[in-house]
Amino acid sequence: MATAACGQPSGEIETLRKEIASIKATQAEMQKQLDEIKAMLRPQSPIVDVPAGVTVPIAGAPARGEARAGVVLVEFSDYECPFCGRFKRDALAQIDAEYIKTGKIRHVFLSFPLEAIHNKAFKAHEAGLCAQAQDKFWPLHEQLFANQRALAPADLLAHARAVGLDEAAFQACLDKGTMTARVRNEQQLGQRIGVQGTPALLIGTPGPGGEVIVKKAISGAHPFSVFKEALDAVIAGR
Repeated sequence: MATAACGQPSGEIETLRKEIASIKATQAEMQKQLDEIKAMLRPQSPIVDVPAGVTVPIAGAPARGEARAGVVLVEFSDYECPFCGRFKRDALAQIDAEYIKTGKIRHVFLSFPLEAIHNKAFKAHEAGLCAQAQDKFWPLHEQLFANQRALAPADLLAHARAVGLDEAAFQACLDKGTMTARVRNEQQLGQRIGVQGTPALLIGTPGPGGEVIVKKAISGAHPFSVFKEALDAVIAGR
């Protein structure tokens, strides 16, 4: 007697093939979606190329480095901001050694106190500008960042004393609000050009009217390598 062949009807096999093909297609689509999600979550470069036409006036702002440098780093900062303190201690210290002190760039500091979360910052920035009036902005600047948790009015006077400021003139400058409008103007300038948090760094070239023509922007405290990449690109004209 002949033995019947073991197997499934051809119709069932075809159905099974279709189901397998459908499963594979579904898996391929899921993988595609996962790849898209990974791409969205992958850290993007913090360096932003700024559209042409964005300029920042810096006349009268505290500045250091070679006055004729072809590249300018504009820093919007907040004396009470811990991320600003981190940036100053880490990346800016290396920027200072490699770019500012060597004459490659000029560094300009502008006030951007985040009043909603830092209630002592605005007065601290006034203090910095009061010190600038006595040609001692940078010494007090260093003192304020070294004591970010001690920025109450009495602390500000102690910091002024520590860097050798004329205490009476300094206190009068604070009490009269001599620098209030100037801090507010710098804060509003930052808001107009899109600064939302600190530190915010703008890198550009000097304009014909003393302004900075912004080329690149970086927001936040990043490793030195990030700033080096952006600075080198602007220095090279890219």
